[in-house]
Amino acid sequence: MLIPAIGLAQSRAESIMGRIDARMQIAEEKDGFSGVVYVGKGDQVLLNKGYGWSDPEANLRNTAQKRFMIASISKSFVAACILQ
Repeated sequence: MLIPAIGLAQSRAESIMGRIDARMQIAEEKDGFSGVVYVGKGDQVLLNKGYGWSDPEANLRNTAQKRFMIASISKSFVAACILQ
């Protein structure tokens, strides 16, 4: 009885990740979004994909392995998240 439920849960997660991916592709095309999206649940990685350009002048696309130089700008975002 558990096997159909597991398949249903996986197909539901795949459907949700497909919708997120489609929306991110629209944001990339229409709004010029550039970045990496990571969605995980527990130990499972559901979506890990790069969108847009990491360096448009060199024609380099974002990948899931891209590392961004964010310096200290992230501190204010973390503080705002903690306060919320």
